[in-house]
Order: sequence, then C-alpha cells, then structure tokens
Amino acid sequence: MDKVFPHGNWERLVSLDRYTRTSPEIFLNSAAPDPADIWADIGCGPGFFTLPLAAKVARMLAVDISREMLDICRQRAEEAGANNIEYLSVIDARLPMDDNAVDHLLLANVLHEFDDREKTISELKRVLRPGGMLYIIDWKYEEMDAGPPLAHRLAEEQAVKEVTAGGFQARPALPLYTSHYTLPFTFASQKQI
Repeated sequence: MDKVFPHGNWERLVSLDRYTRTSPEIFLNSAAPDPADIWADIGCGPGFFTLPLAAKVARMLAVDISREMLDICRQRAEEAGANNIEYLSVIDARLPMDDNAVDHLLLANVLHEFDDREKTISELKRVLRPGGMLYIIDWKYEEMDAGPPLAHRLAEEQAVKEVTAGGFQARPALPLYTSHYTLPFTFASQKQI
C-alpha cells in the first residue's frame, strides 16, 4: 500500500474542506443505517465517517492498517463520547474479523490505495453477511484541486468492474458528491458466488 495517507497529516482528513466535499451526513441520509446494524469502516483513518456512523448503529468496527490512525480515531471517539466502536488493525491484508461479521461495509477514499484489490474484495466478501451492502466512496478520476494525484485514483468504471468480478452486484451509483463517486453493492451469499 504505497499510496497510504500519512498519519501525521490526519487533520486534513477531518477538515472543513473535507466536510464541504463529502459530508458524512449526506451519506448517512442515503444509506439510512438501522440502529441494530453492525458496520465496519475499512480504512477508517481518524474516524471521519466512523464517528457519525457509530452514533446511528449498535456497533461500529473501525479498521485501519495504521495503528496511529486507530489511536487518533479512538481519541476522537472518546472525546465525542462514542463507546460502541471496536478498533481493529489490519495485518497482512487480512481483515481482523470473523466470517459474516458485519451487516454493512464502508470504504471511503481507500479502494484506490490497495495494491491487491482482488484479495481485498475477497476479504470484504468474507466478512460481510448475506444481504449486506458494501459502499465505496472514492475520488472521481479527474484532475481537481484536492485529493490524490490522478495516477493514484481509480476510475468509477474500473471500481465497478473489479468489485463485481469479486462476486458483488452493482447497484445504481448514488449522486451524493461532486468530487467523489459513491457506489453501493449488494452481496447475496457465498454459495451464489
């Protein structure tokens, strides 16, 4: 993962500019999480989406490859009074969860960072419960004044192609943000794939 965001710049990931571009509330209004749900935010960083989601669901899993980002997320959650978040560190590209562990998954601004997306998608399939949803929010593949360089971005069409090849079914894209695409995918069951 040579394109990983450096933890020393974490404040940029919770900046006013980011809220303006990708307000978590807009996503939450669209996804409509159920209070009984278990969600996982893969690549949670400092908790930009994690904390608002945790306020809406029974249990939240904050997952990241960076222990430093998990510590920052934990500190921000404690300051916000969130006590339903579990912090999990990814080791060797394996998600630290049991099979069928979560109702829904979110990957915000991280799919483009994975070197082996096929393995990542297989792991997402493993931990998601049948009937669950996978949401991918990522930078549009176009030049703009923010975000990763174009060479590090993943075009929407390529993301759909790779995720559906991994056994998910694409749903219509959600037009939530001007700088990002939001892709929902359904997952029926391991036996149907």
